[in-house]
Amino acid sequence: MSELEWTAKQIIIFLNIFQNYPYLWDVTSKDYLNRNFKEVSYNKLLDNLHMSDIPGSLYSLKKKIKSLRDTYRKELQKVQKSKKVVPVQTMYTSQSLYGFLQLKYSGKDLS
Repeated sequence: MSELEWTAKQIIIFLNIFQNYPYLWDVTSKDYLNRNFKEVSYNKLLDNLHMSDIPGSLYSLKKKIKSLRDTYRKELQKVQKSKKVVPVQTMYTSQSLYGFLQLKYSGKDLS
């Protein structure tokens, strides 16, 4: 399995750890734009992931975060688009792990 291929369990572990670093994902955080602080935080996050038996490098971690964020945005767009077009009974509901992301970080801008 490559560094970018994580199981659903590993993704959930990652999300539980990642939520403790809001300045890496919350654009409203005052430290979100501080590159030096974020770089140190990425390294701490990586250390925490290694302690949880999730392998990877800093490069692969950043790629994985981008991949999860991109997929989350696509799922969110599907949900928002279905709200505009169809009645509530037939509205698109994400059945994937990204639906979990939507609930977990609802109201936060993950861009």
